[in-house]
Amino acid sequence: MIRVLSVGRSIRLWAVEQVGTLPLILFAPLLVFSEYFPAPAVLGCGTFLALYAAVICLRNQRLRLPLSILCAPVVVTGAVAFWASADRAASLPKLYLLLLGLATLGLFASLLEQRKLIDAWTWVWLYLAGTTLLGLVGPFVTEFRWTNKFFDLRDLKLSFLHTGEVLDINILGCLLAVALPLSVALLLEGKRRSGKLWLMGAAAITLLQCGILILTQSRAAILGGAAGGLILAAVLWKPARIFLLIAAPLGAVSLYVIGLEGPAEIISQAQSFRTLEARLELWNRSVYAIQDFPFTGIGLGMFGKVIPLLYPLFLFGPDQNLPHSHHLYLQLALDLGVPGLVAFLG
Repeated sequence: MIRVLSVGRSIRLWAVEQVGTLPLILFAPLLVFSEYFPAPAVLGCGTFLALYAAVICLRNQRLRLPLSILCAPVVVTGAVAFWASADRAASLPKLYLLLLGLATLGLFASLLEQRKLIDAWTWVWLYLAGTTLLGLVGPFVTEFRWTNKFFDLRDLKLSFLHTGEVLDINILGCLLAVALPLSVALLLEGKRRSGKLWLMGAAAITLLQCGILILTQSRAAILGGAAGGLILAAVLWKPARIFLLIAAPLGAVSLYVIGLEGPAEIISQAQSFRTLEARLELWNRSVYAIQDFPFTGIGLGMFGKVIPLLYPLFLFGPDQNLPHSHHLYLQLALDLGVPGLVAFLG
């Protein structure tokens, strides 16, 4: 009985300590899926969250200057890019996502510095659980487009809620590639704590993320997630370091013996705009656009509308969906201009 009361008291204490993140938790879904909520409600929530995060950050004397230096240039370049957009209604969801990211950064930095987030591992669990849930649910609630790079899933129809394409293969793959190293860290932390429940939960999340990542067939995401997970495991776990020290030379020798033609053909095999040649064309047109709009960019989320119109493409049909340039840094310069790219890198 005493133990139950102690656990209940700990949960209540944790909930009180996390109250600073409550606006973020409540308003994040509205900002992520802003197209499916009333515009005034989303605008009000976004404005409130931005002001709330700014007040929390400015009240923190130690982080006030660093966060201002970090966030202010991105805010300014985002506002300029939104003003310069040819279709501000289409750019507004991207602006909401930008504000959400900055608010998340500011709130968590301030609350962690003030020690109001008493257990960082709890937030790691919540993040990984949310990412895994998105991977499981996403294909059912979006117009998800399967590919057939390694195995053919194009005839697999999952979507039963026609909410539009708010998620695609590459976005989901990138989310999982970022989350997978954290899942590995969670596994290793469970091993260190010798907690069976912790270890079983971390193993379940890791296996689910690996399975979904393979289903996305996103080569860059799979390679990135695997590399990140192995490197992190090697840093934190001695057997993993030994494995890498043995596997790396063996892999190099194997590639030398069998040659690079076979692996190169597998890696380069693709369909549609995912071919290397097609991506090179996208990057080429992106560079032209950056040269023409260096200060403002082409507008937040305007890649699919501006690039085909001003910089005709030869490897894509007129109905081809082009959500982004498939290059993080080029996309930042396209969305926010070169000053926004510099602010991000700074």
